[in-house]
Amino acid sequence: AILGARLVIATDGSDHCVELATSIVDLACSELKGMVTPTSNALSHCESHIGRSEVRVRKYWWGKDDLALLEELDQPYYDIILCSDVVLPKLYPIEPLVKAIAALSGPDTITYVSYEHRHYNEFDPRKTFRNLCEESGLEVNTIPHSEYNPLC
Repeated sequence: AILGARLVIATDGSDHCVELATSIVDLACSELKGMVTPTSNALSHCESHIGRSEVRVRKYWWGKDDLALLEELDQPYYDIILCSDVVLPKLYPIEPLVKAIAALSGPDTITYVSYEHRHYNEFDPRKTFRNLCEESGLEVNTIPHSEYNPLC
């Protein structure tokens, strides 16, 4: 939001995480004072503004209620989707994640997925994720370490 996005929607499938994200958005709003106007604190429908950017926090399980997330837009798909630490096959199947990315994406959508590669005995999560993306018509590119932000 601070970089100028018109709309940011943060999601998680856990009520606890949604509550935590709502608190973080509220904290950001209070810390940025003059740039921010909070408009709601409801767990399922928090909306705040950081500068001209609207920030919403929503409960969302991959592949469920895709239409509800799309209806929040004034365009047919998201421009940018950020996924962080979501490839965890011991906890969550990968296929619903890929289906959700495909459902929320359009021809110009860029999705960034960052995760820590973890060993999984049954299959290679990285390879499975890539294969499922390709089967869904999504292009996968790996960003070389040399292009990472040096602060990360």
